[in-house]
Amino acid sequence: MDLDMGHRISFHQTVATTLNLNQRQIFALQIVCHKLDKHRANSSGTKPLLLFVSGEGGPGKSWVVAALSAVFAVLNQGHRLLVTATSGTAAANINGITIHSACHLFQNKIQRRQAPTDGFGGTGCRLDGEIKAEWRERGLLVIDEISVLGAATLFAFNTGLHHFRDSDDDFGGMPIVMFCGDFHQFRPVTEGSIVLPSTPRMTLQNRYEHDQAHALWLRFTTVILLEEQVRAAGDVRLQQLLHRI
Repeated sequence: MDLDMGHRISFHQTVATTLNLNQRQIFALQIVCHKLDKHRANSSGTKPLLLFVSGEGGPGKSWVVAALSAVFAVLNQGHRLLVTATSGTAAANINGITIHSACHLFQNKIQRRQAPTDGFGGTGCRLDGEIKAEWRERGLLVIDEISVLGAATLFAFNTGLHHFRDSDDDFGGMPIVMFCGDFHQFRPVTEGSIVLPSTPRMTLQNRYEHDQAHALWLRFTTVILLEEQVRAAGDVRLQQLLHRI
């Protein structure tokens, strides 16, 4: 499927200058833009990019997301980008939506059990023709505050994308999936962390879902660590506080 991405690589320098990005932020932007152009040139022969942008609080992870949004906006391709986060507050900070809203995912197991069988793909993700059409148009998926994303939720989300995009590939064959966050910060409240393996105390089903989600995480082998403090630039005390957090 030709996503008609346009040559985004030619726009990234202008956006980087406008937003005053540092070198590693520019590198992250350039990697994504280059991959989008490669996918446009050969959509069937280009492997998906699974990218993890990390760093302690304040190094400008959200500025990378803002830069990508700007590139898509300049090209009038905003509908091909989906920016999500694991909480409403985090989503609002990056002008995105929650991962549950993005996948029409039920928030808890009770809601999933009560859902009708038809149209939900057996995962708790609501399916219909319009939703599937929207997801097939996506070229880049961003998930922010990844440390809070539980393994069971990632498993359900990934399975939902299989149905939305009619593909059993990771994330339904999305050309680019970008995780943002810092695993030294908050962990999931009721689910296991995707960076940790399953434990014998889990039920067989929970262990299966956790193992699948953990395996997905291990495929994010392209990693950019942002180290230059942006939020607290010039404020040594705030920098020290953010480093301790």
